[in-house]
Amino acid sequence: TAGLRRGERLRKLFGLYVSPEVAQAAVETGAGLGGQMCECTIMFSDLRDFTSLTERLTPETLVDLINRYMTAMVSVIVDHGGVVTRFGGDSILAVFGSPLNSMTDHADQAVNAAFQMRHVLQDFNQNATSDPFANGVRPILENGIGIATGPVIAGNVGGKERIEYTVMGDAANLASRLEGMTTDFNYPILISKDTFDAIGTLNARPLPDVLVKGKAKPVTIYGLS
Repeated sequence: TAGLRRGERLRKLFGLYVSPEVAQAAVETGAGLGGQMCECTIMFSDLRDFTSLTERLTPETLVDLINRYMTAMVSVIVDHGGVVTRFGGDSILAVFGSPLNSMTDHADQAVNAAFQMRHVLQDFNQNATSDPFANGVRPILENGIGIATGPVIAGNVGGKERIEYTVMGDAANLASRLEGMTTDFNYPILISKDTFDAIGTLNARPLPDVLVKGKAKPVTIYGLS
């Protein structure tokens, strides 16, 4: 009995350090290196002006703020069927439609999640308690979200001593690049043409084609607000 309880506790802890879907797959099939080709939608979200927050907040207050923000954002992603594969300080990488969360409407779910994340962030800012800034002004968080759809390899990468479930491919890179352009285009959400085409009907503004780092030709993107 004690062994079963310990095993259950370890599984729950494992599910906190990685997404529950990743933990379940590891328990059922092992954690071998390798991946699987799939068509899915990648979301990359990042906080704006994070460096200024680190300068104005104590480490304890910063961690508390980020944890509350992440809790709110991840809840939305999970509600829309997404799997969070990585946290990068203030950034979130999530996948919709991977082998761990297969779905045919992954582009719709990702965009709907992005809209809901923006709505939840507004409530988060309005309901935030006063944080100990030097000037007494509570932080108003803003984030940018990049979304791209396409074929990627989803699976475990790393080495013998440390692995991570992630997605690799052009769509994953493009989602990250688009997030970085949200400030330039003054849109909180930027999506790729493949994402736009996959949804079919979406009130999005076409933007001038942009040359993305790492790509030889300009890409068509759309802005959402």
